Amino acid sequence: MGLAKADGIAAQAMGTKMAFITLLYREKKAAKRISVYGAQNLVIPYRPCRALTISLERFRDEYQVVNDFLQLNTETIHHGADVVISACCNYSTLFTYKDIEDVEGMPIVHGAIAALKLVETMA
Repeated sequence: MGLAKADGIAAQAMGTKMAFITLLYREKKAAKRISVYGAQNLVIPYRPCRALTISLERFRDEYQVVNDFLQLNTETIHHGADVVISACCNYSTLFTYKDIEDVEGMPIVHGAIAALKLVETMA
């Protein structure tokens, strides 16, 4: 749960309404974290947690992963998000590698990087 907390802290510094994008099998767990951390007023009201639609078998195709993620980001913008959290270290590092930092001007919080930076700040 430490990664989710770090993501939320970073997202709060960047915007006022956040959304989470994660893997299909982790969508419900991510939604539960919103209530555990008492962050219901910090997320978009409609589907604040969304999952990539591609299967894990298709993750080898970076193009498909990136396109699926960007499409979900665009949806969250239309539902009021002004910051999105890439809530999976697996593809978050891919987006960092690809230098994807925003979608249509909306910042993306990369989960692994947010956690690392929070630990650096605390040290």
